[in-house]
Amino acid sequence: MIAIGGGLLAAILWAIANVGSTRAGHHIGTPSTVALSTSIGFVLTAPLVLATPVPALTPDDVAALALAAVGGTLGLLLAYRAMRMGKIGITTAIISTEGAIAALLSVLAGEQLRPLTAATLGVIVVGVAVLALKGNDAAEEAEARVLVPGGTLRAVVYATGAAILFGVGLFAVAHVASVMPLAWAAFPSRLGGFLLVFVPLAVTGRLRVSRDALPVILVVALSDVIGIFSFAIGTTENAAIASVLAGQVGAVSTVAAFILFRERLTRPQSAGLVAIALGVAALALSRA
Repeated sequence: MIAIGGGLLAAILWAIANVGSTRAGHHIGTPSTVALSTSIGFVLTAPLVLATPVPALTPDDVAALALAAVGGTLGLLLAYRAMRMGKIGITTAIISTEGAIAALLSVLAGEQLRPLTAATLGVIVVGVAVLALKGNDAAEEAEARVLVPGGTLRAVVYATGAAILFGVGLFAVAHVASVMPLAWAAFPSRLGGFLLVFVPLAVTGRLRVSRDALPVILVVALSDVIGIFSFAIGTTENAAIASVLAGQVGAVSTVAAFILFRERLTRPQSAGLVAIALGVAALALSRA
């Protein structure tokens, strides 16, 4: 149950972070949003890391820390770039495979899954894919965004890159959480954002700050960090299950839009949500 709860809570928190990042991005742009949110996360997690004893790191541990830092930071930049250039439905569908990628890596690394559990996770992945592919058609038509000419192919490339980076990053976080204190799970990607995004923007004078955006960015930073901690706790029981459930950010966003904004659900959306709900219920019952 720890893997289920940790993965689902991470998905909820990351959905909140995504909504906040989108709003803040309208004020200060994507690079500055990523720079500020990850830097705040760095400030929040650094004292926790300093308060824990430094573990004896193996080469595999160092590689996992590096992958978590690069995957989380560059994945955010590519994901937001993709959604600005192409159709949100397509890019979200591709990016939502991050959990499946992390789960596959966990299984290849030796994670044990019972056949019933593997089949249930497959149902959840299919539900997420249907929800992402079919859920945003009406919203895109209503939004009437002016897309970048010839940007669809580039958006697909960026989204694919983001999914791979996020998946590798989640897999690396799971490794970090299994061998290091919990505080180290969120630290690499926050440090990566500070060094790779914040510092270059600040040095070149391109960092943008807005009074309206700062409270939102604080919420984004807190949601992101707590989400990583939740995911890391879930992976201590089963990394594959936590990864698939943490990848349901799109499903959580759809439910939130239905409850808060009365957005109508299409039939494919409803089918996808039913598949996800049944899959999660089956997982919970099988592990109770």
